[in-house]
Amino acid sequence: EMASLEQLGLAHCFPQRFPEQVLTQVPERVTSLDLSSKRVFEFPSIVLGTHLVRLANLRTLDVSASSLTTRDGICHLALGLSRMPELTHLAMGHNSFGGKGCGTLAPALQQLSKLEHLGLARCAVGSMAKPLKRGDPRGFEALCAAIKTLGALTSLDVSSNGIDPSDARILAEARQ
Repeated sequence: EMASLEQLGLAHCFPQRFPEQVLTQVPERVTSLDLSSKRVFEFPSIVLGTHLVRLANLRTLDVSASSLTTRDGICHLALGLSRMPELTHLAMGHNSFGGKGCGTLAPALQQLSKLEHLGLARCAVGSMAKPLKRGDPRGFEALCAAIKTLGALTSLDVSSNGIDPSDARILAEARQ
């Protein structure tokens, strides 16, 4: 029984696919959840969506290096984020969801008025991202528009994303 648990770190716990039953046991009162380095976003969409929307009390969510891509989970992460009003720290680095993923995430990010840290390192969001993961400029622009609405944001990591000078200008304008 984990009913009194407030922080749960599961990084590097399971060598293969993340067991679904672990998500079913995460209590709604949890404020910090680390799912980094997990293949959690390979679950069927209904499973993932159901479990994330329950966690409205989360303040910290780390899904770095979790096989998060446009086709296998980004929509469901966006759905979960839209129901996490207390979130202050979101780490999504080392997931190659690219510009298309940014476009999907942007509306959910705009709802995170308390977000202070956003980690997007190595997500292939820039115009100069590797050819197979090339960013969608509209998605990057949507991401920047979302960032502009995040008044509490004090930390933003977009390193190693293939951001060109044009992207950098759009991003700088978003933070003015």
